[in-house]
Amino acid sequence: MVAHRARVGYGLLSAAHGTFDAIAIEQSVALPAISPTDPRGLATFGLAGLWTLTLGLETVAGNGVLPRNLGWLAVVGGLDLIVLFFATLRPMRG
Repeated sequence: MVAHRARVGYGLLSAAHGTFDAIAIEQSVALPAISPTDPRGLATFGLAGLWTLTLGLETVAGNGVLPRNLGWLAVVGGLDLIVLFFATLRPMRG
């Protein structure tokens, strides 16, 4: 039950970011570099990466019903999302 709530919560946070951007694009509104609904992509990259990494490690450890190879794929995907999150924290150079 807790896992289900976490998925719903993450989905809503991620959807808020995308919906805000979609509305702004449709209305031709210039957006700032940092999203007011998801600053620096915390929900989009940081929390998603942490969640994916955790599930991947649990699967690799044999604590789930999913194949171990799928667990390794989740570990790689989770690490990639975490790296992307930290990349958004770096200042842009122009």
